Amino acid sequence: MKAVLTYRILDNSLQSLLIFLAVIFIAILFKRYVSKLLGSVIHRLLNRFSANSSTSEFHSLLLQPLQFLVVLLIVFAGLQTLNYPGLWKLNVWGHDLHDLLNKLMLCFLLISFTWVFLRIVDFISYILKERATRTESRFDNQLIPFIKDLLKVFLLINAAFILLGGIFHFDVTSLLAGIGIGGLAIAFAAQESIKDLFGSFTIFLDKPFTVGDVVRIGDVTGTVERVSIRSTRIRTNDKTLVTMPNKKMVDLNVENLSLATLRHVNFTIRLKYETPPAKLRDIISELKEYFNQPALFQNEHFVIFDEYGESAIIIRVEYFTPMLPWADFLRQKEDVNFTIMEVVNKHGVAFAYPVRDVRIDPLLLNEITNGNKGV
Repeated sequence: MKAVLTYRILDNSLQSLLIFLAVIFIAILFKRYVSKLLGSVIHRLLNRFSANSSTSEFHSLLLQPLQFLVVLLIVFAGLQTLNYPGLWKLNVWGHDLHDLLNKLMLCFLLISFTWVFLRIVDFISYILKERATRTESRFDNQLIPFIKDLLKVFLLINAAFILLGGIFHFDVTSLLAGIGIGGLAIAFAAQESIKDLFGSFTIFLDKPFTVGDVVRIGDVTGTVERVSIRSTRIRTNDKTLVTMPNKKMVDLNVENLSLATLRHVNFTIRLKYETPPAKLRDIISELKEYFNQPALFQNEHFVIFDEYGESAIIIRVEYFTPMLPWADFLRQKEDVNFTIMEVVNKHGVAFAYPVRDVRIDPLLLNEITNGNKGV
């Protein structure tokens, strides 16, 4: 039995290989429990910042990357106990295969650690969002996703420098100098992204709107859901999601409807020309009395005989309402429209619609008729 265990395969004893495979099997078998134990330690550390942090949310975010990290660490540690086979001492594109395999393993470890840190950033962001919901200010709801994106970019850039400088031993200083030489070309290619980045800083400094505000930008009207490094997401009244570059948000006029103190309604009523002046005055007077209700309508209101239209008498109606929720505002507009219809019908007056009278000269008609008979 001892001779069998000492039998060498690829410059390693069978016993060493079996121990290595057993450790890998145990690691895969118990990776969930080990990662939960490691996760509970990290969770306790984070609980110092928030005692009410969600354990289920933490596990959903970090359990999978921690399992991957645990398995990689055990595999990497186990590989260090084995001898590299002499048959595998090959050159690949001028590089030692052993060295390339080690660097590949280090790359996987770096990816795994970066994944864990990115998920920790997600969890801290989740905690801060939960806190933000308990505050009156909505600016922190907008700031937290922005800072989360910045931290993730910072982690990824650092991981890239570690990969190049620490693992593949590139001269990062020379690389940065080379980037500086070609900086103009890179800046030209990425100018739109750079403009969007500066646009995001402008939004956070000027605060023309915050997450949750209803805005109108060009022909887009909706609720701001998220402001990221590159773009702003707006949920329209049709429940579609519009993503607008931050550069465009800064360049265009942004109308923040949530900051409006009143809603303004302006429209016209078209009545037939057969309407007697006395009835027209009665209709206008009754509508003025209706709009003179401080509980429903704010500030000034106008109901005036505005002008003689092409085919109707034009009455202009203009009023202001409190900043009601959108559904309540639509119901109030409906009530106003029904009231106007009832008042007009009560006075026996009809609404006008576009009409064109076509008049033909009788003499011309006779000429045309006689001409057709001659033919």
